[in-house]
Amino acid sequence: FQSRPNTFLCLPFVIFYIHKYVFKTWEPERRWQGWGMFLVPLSISLIPLLVQCYLVHGRFVFFDSSGSTAFMAGNFIDYAGAGFDSNLLTAFQKKYQMENLSPVNFIFQQVMMDPVGFLAMIGRKLFFYFNDLEGPSNLSTYLYLENSRILPFLFSHFSLFSALGLMGIVLAIQKREKVFLLYAFLASLLLSVVIFHVVARFRVPSAPFMILFAAYAVGRACTWWSQKQFKFIAVFVLVFVVLFHGLRAPEGYTKVRFVDYCNWSSAYLTEEKWFDVDKAETYGIKCLEAKRKINAELGVTNVSLASVYKLYSSYLIQRQDETAGKILLHAFSIDPFDSELYRMYSDFEVGRNNARSAIRYLQVSRIANPNDAAPLRSLVRLYYQDNSDPGRLLAALKVVLPMENNLGIAQKVRDEMGRLEKLIDTKKTATKISAEKARKYFSRGEWQAALEEYEKLNAFNASDAALLIEQGMGYENMNDEEKALDSFYDALLVQEKNPELNKNLGNYYLSAGNLVLAILHWTRYLETSPQNGEYFSIQNRLRFYSQQLRMKNLPKQIFGLSGEQNRQLYKIYRNMKVQWG
Repeated sequence: FQSRPNTFLCLPFVIFYIHKYVFKTWEPERRWQGWGMFLVPLSISLIPLLVQCYLVHGRFVFFDSSGSTAFMAGNFIDYAGAGFDSNLLTAFQKKYQMENLSPVNFIFQQVMMDPVGFLAMIGRKLFFYFNDLEGPSNLSTYLYLENSRILPFLFSHFSLFSALGLMGIVLAIQKREKVFLLYAFLASLLLSVVIFHVVARFRVPSAPFMILFAAYAVGRACTWWSQKQFKFIAVFVLVFVVLFHGLRAPEGYTKVRFVDYCNWSSAYLTEEKWFDVDKAETYGIKCLEAKRKINAELGVTNVSLASVYKLYSSYLIQRQDETAGKILLHAFSIDPFDSELYRMYSDFEVGRNNARSAIRYLQVSRIANPNDAAPLRSLVRLYYQDNSDPGRLLAALKVVLPMENNLGIAQKVRDEMGRLEKLIDTKKTATKISAEKARKYFSRGEWQAALEEYEKLNAFNASDAALLIEQGMGYENMNDEEKALDSFYDALLVQEKNPELNKNLGNYYLSAGNLVLAILHWTRYLETSPQNGEYFSIQNRLRFYSQQLRMKNLPKQIFGLSGEQNRQLYKIYRNMKVQWG
């Protein structure tokens, strides 16, 4: 009963059998003792199940909270008959507006809507229960077959047992064999699978009983052979061949799912003894490629594969290997919204003494995930190391303060902000004069003179994004793209929700061929812009180029790691916050 809670369906049959056949001739007093001898050990045997459920769910229950989902995932009219796919269930519920129904109402509405279709779905589940198909749940059997040198040569077909088992059941009924419990166990275990969804691991408890009936059928055939009843043998063989052939796995159903490749990739990073980053990448790529074949719209990113590249890049950065930059640049397209990837690239640039690029990628990291405090802390540190202007420092500290959970550090940040604000206050008059001059020169198109004034005033500007944007436009007109981008990102630090600037930066990166940063800035634009005509134009552009990015070729980046390298990578992995999809 502890293999799966729904195998409790066997219990009523066991109780009936004991009452009908075991205790029937016992005296009443002895019968009470017999029930005690049966029920007490049974109750004790359930304790491990209760403990396990408590450890998982935090309370003593026999059934986990996913039971209703597992039930509905195999009981909707469009269910193929095998496997588990919550996405198909969700699509069906949306199509027929059944999202918030209880399991009972969910079934009732379908029966009323299409009773024949519902019965056909039950028939498909029964067919696939006896079928040779190993319906995948967490991991596909067919992926094991694809990667094993031994398994493909083994004759392991469930249809062998199910075909002979069905014949054995018919022969046992014909002979009136008194095997009530065998019938009851097989029927209840079959029902325990069919009322949910049919996957290979669910039917394992019923396999021994199917094998017993299969053995009975073979025994009867041996008896006919010994009695030279060859007509019966011929019929037996013919029926077996028809059943065995009819229950073979349908074409297309044995394909390895993309989620199987994802799980296989993750499996190579779960235990030290088989830890292998090279193979984790290989199957991560297969996962993404298989996912694309189903639907290019399924998932914007691949968190697992990006995490593999983060792990390997961390290893390379520690060894000051230039390959780390190439790996991280490739990883941006795998998960454009992973802020840690850009922060790691910033670390890589710091190691190359390229402070300007390091700062830029920390600013991009904030665009990727505005709620991640780590890149902001690194940005503040780099600003101080680079002797940045007071306005830039104050703008960064204003952003990082609300994210700081350490009270001591937060107080130090406030004190530093107070110092910078006093310093900036002393420059108010001078910056006001510079602002007037800068805008006058800007309106005349005197870019060099305007920029000299903008640089003076923006050195003490921590609150006016417009002045920083104007400075960036001045640099654009002077064909200095890098300084223009510096000014625009400083403006986004002052005013994060600036739809016009994010839109323009997205368009700029598209023209520069950088789809990753274009997608980042367009996404932030759509989050803050009013829904006017231009909004929908950018939305369509984002969808198109996001799909282009998802369909990009994925060449392998990791090759030929030695056992020692994998051991060193495992040490890094244990200390990393790695997220798996």
